[in-house]
Amino acid sequence: MHPDVKRLIELQKTDLRIAELTAQLEIFPAKLKEIEARLERAKKALDAARERSTQVHKERKKFELDVDSWREKVTKYKDQMLAVKTNEAYRALQHEIQAVEEEIRKAEDRVLVKMEEAENLEREVKEDERLLRETEAWAKQEQGQLEAERTAARDDFARQEALRREWTVQIDSDLLDRYHRIARLRRGLALAEARDEMCTGCNVRLRPQVFSEVKTSQQVQTCDSCSRILYYLEPAVAG
Repeated sequence: MHPDVKRLIELQKTDLRIAELTAQLEIFPAKLKEIEARLERAKKALDAARERSTQVHKERKKFELDVDSWREKVTKYKDQMLAVKTNEAYRALQHEIQAVEEEIRKAEDRVLVKMEEAENLEREVKEDERLLRETEAWAKQEQGQLEAERTAARDDFARQEALRREWTVQIDSDLLDRYHRIARLRRGLALAEARDEMCTGCNVRLRPQVFSEVKTSQQVQTCDSCSRILYYLEPAVAG
């Protein structure tokens, strides 16, 4: 095997790892953003529940004040009944009292409805608070794990870049240019193993002469079909 082909094999491994790490690093921001979005949704759910709870308490307070106001009117009308001189005036006040007492019953019913709503919302707030605590703990753990993975990927990327520089300075510049051209066309796979008279890059049968030269020649050989640089590996000896 040509010495530069051996180096190209290692360079291709390095380039493929760099591509893998690049893709991995590119998705970290989206992953972190999704964690933050999930946390934000939990916070907004709790804020909304608290806001509804506050609104219901205000409405309940208003209806309670309505009850107090109507009761004051009843007391006022009853006081007036003590001073009326005619049956007609007395019956009129009775009618007013009955109407006000009906309003009191309606207001009290509204208070009971709001009390029930408030109790349900208090349970909802407590549940949302629990969910937020769980989400915060989950987010902290996920963010820590992602940050550790990103740091490891960055460190590996730096190592691979340094390794790549070591390989490229050892390879003939013309052959390196050819490697880069093929890699761009073949999604990073510029080299392919020749095995059983086949190019494993495109699965096309090689001409016997080409396969023979790949096995024995020190010259760089390429696949007639996909133009990948070919290499041959001796089969492992069964132990």
